[in-house]
Amino acid sequence: MPGLRQTTAFHTDRDAQGRPLTASEREKLLQPYLPPRPQPKQQPRPQQAVKAKPARFSHQPRVRPALRTLLHYALFTLIHALFSIYIRCRQTYHAIIGRVLAVIYYHHRTPEYIQRDVKQFGKVPGHLSVILEQEGGGGGRKDRLETLVAEACEVAAWSACAGVPVLSIYEKTGALKSSLPYLHRRISKTLTSYYGNSISKPTVSLRAPHHPSYSPPHSPDLNNSINGTVTTPHPHLAILLLSATDSRQTLVDLTRTLATIL
Repeated sequence: MPGLRQTTAFHTDRDAQGRPLTASEREKLLQPYLPPRPQPKQQPRPQQAVKAKPARFSHQPRVRPALRTLLHYALFTLIHALFSIYIRCRQTYHAIIGRVLAVIYYHHRTPEYIQRDVKQFGKVPGHLSVILEQEGGGGGRKDRLETLVAEACEVAAWSACAGVPVLSIYEKTGALKSSLPYLHRRISKTLTSYYGNSISKPTVSLRAPHHPSYSPPHSPDLNNSINGTVTTPHPHLAILLLSATDSRQTLVDLTRTLATIL
């Protein structure tokens, strides 16, 4: 450590005689107490770098990673194959079971079979809603419309046989509402194939928002007596046809009504 004299001279910038110290004198004063100055590292000469011997060949593990990757691919392929076989077997099983049940429980256009199946339900719905979609595949527009009408007729016939009083059919494009009399004739023809000319054949009425309703002749009233006998009315099915544009027109009519009132 520096002595008292060196410390006092360094802080006061004066020596023991009171003479001011110069910068070189101050450096000489502290030089014995400073660490040695680091020497710059010598860069290797280019000739030495060229003459350096290349490193010997070092063995790198290549067999084990290859075997590990091959094992992973084999396990992945095996799991994928087993899962694909399981999915195929499951799809085939459900398809066969569905076809067998469809054959066993097909109603064969017999109302009694449909009523027997409905008895297993706890309660028959008072209003049934279904969604039908017009096919967009091959065939002309007329063929697609005929397919849609046939589906609507089958749904209506099943609902009438099951005792559902109200049926709502939603079809996005509104193609079913293009001709209500034609659709009524097709539904009546389908019901005839189910009931024949029996007096228990249900009657059908068609309704659609912003369209005039189409109904058959009115059925006899409840408990009308003819020749002293009490007659029961025919079962009736009310069908409501809906499309994507009905809500829009309803809002327009409601807005007009509110504007008229206000």
